[in-house]
Amino acid sequence: EERRAIRELVKVSIAEESYMKQRSRDTTITLGDNNTSYFFKSVKERQMKNKISCLTDGQGNTMVDMEATGAACVSYYKEIYSPDEMPELNFTCFDQLPVKRRINEEMTHSLIVEVTRDEISEALSNIDIDKAPGSDGYTSQFLRST
Repeated sequence: EERRAIRELVKVSIAEESYMKQRSRDTTITLGDNNTSYFFKSVKERQMKNKISCLTDGQGNTMVDMEATGAACVSYYKEIYSPDEMPELNFTCFDQLPVKRRINEEMTHSLIVEVTRDEISEALSNIDIDKAPGSDGYTSQFLRST
């Protein structure tokens, strides 16, 4: 019973250290360093770097509170992606480009073939375990374990 509890404690401790290392995103930190002032400074620095403390809109108004900043972001993206502002797209200019190589039937087929499990496994094995290949923040170590 005691051995099982110790194994569980070690497992949870390693998981916590791994989580904290990912939060810091510092490549010089190794597992076991999570309780140092350097580690906490690294986490705090990353949080401050990723935080938007103020934002200036198109009219030159600076917003510092979270609600106004969010509203300015929504307004900005609504403005740049509004359908009435979209110009007519003309792709005929591409017909005049001197393209030597075109995608043939075989190439087209290879682009739509489904990705295999082996290809996914190989791609994940080539990524460092602490790197997050996507914007969701999941590391390759997490993706490998699922």
